[in-house]
Amino acid sequence: MPAATFLPLPTQGLQLMRFITCLPLTIVIALSITVTAVAQENDVPRLIEKLAKDEKAGQRRAAARSLGEMGAKAKLAIPALVKALNDVDGSVRDEAENALKKMGEPAVSELLPHLKDPDEFVRLRIVTVLGGIGPDAKAALPAIEAAKQDSSAFVRSAAEEAEIRIKVDAKALLGLLKDKDEEKRMYAVKAIAFLGPHARPVLSDLCNVLRNDKSKDIRREVPRTLGRLGKDAREAVPALAAALSDPDDTVKLNAMQALGEMGTDARPALQAIDRAGKAAQRSKNDELYQAAMRTWNLAQGKKPDAK
Repeated sequence: MPAATFLPLPTQGLQLMRFITCLPLTIVIALSITVTAVAQENDVPRLIEKLAKDEKAGQRRAAARSLGEMGAKAKLAIPALVKALNDVDGSVRDEAENALKKMGEPAVSELLPHLKDPDEFVRLRIVTVLGGIGPDAKAALPAIEAAKQDSSAFVRSAAEEAEIRIKVDAKALLGLLKDKDEEKRMYAVKAIAFLGPHARPVLSDLCNVLRNDKSKDIRREVPRTLGRLGKDAREAVPALAAALSDPDDTVKLNAMQALGEMGTDARPALQAIDRAGKAAQRSKNDELYQAAMRTWNLAQGKKPDAK
């Protein structure tokens, strides 16, 4: 076998670039996604160490946030994130809680033993996380049922809400959204807020309710639900933008605030936000005008009070 020959480094890079440019775009994109995913997974041990040992709360918070963005791909970090629920810094605890919710089902078995923690606030956070995981936390229902009898009123209340979040059925709610009974439609609209990422199958129908329901109370409630879903409801941005022209001022305000919860995902609605803000200024609707300014900034990735 002839000895291997190696090109000088710059030439190797040039040859690689020529090779890549000859590949179909779909293959290049797939390679890019694969490399990024591998890089992210390789980052998990480093982020776990930072979360556990970094002296700066900001660094621990950033590590928890990054792990959460990876979702279940960072499941090796679940024990460290559970431990971070006891971090001395509240913002780190909050990020750890959010990250565990995004881990989904893999986090459930790690969370359950901590429902017996002597600290009621630890139990409260565990119950809250399980509820935030939603239907993927069905294995936790027996423990949630027991938590409804907890000695802490805070834990009992959180357990009742968590049970609703876990048991909620998107298909059943879809039927209720179309019911003639306004109370049933209202129940469905409010319950969808508990679905989190599982709300996607009903978002289209929920947007139709926002556009077409004759009840202003229902139309007022839909943006509140979409706002609670936040980025999980980014597909609703066009419907929320259209709702800024609703004849009811409260619907407009709630739609504007919901768009603010979408952050930069609300950018496609910037023109509608601008029009609604100017109209509110002309009509001296100060509350809507202030909400429009805030949402305008958030949609552009700025601080809400930026000038």
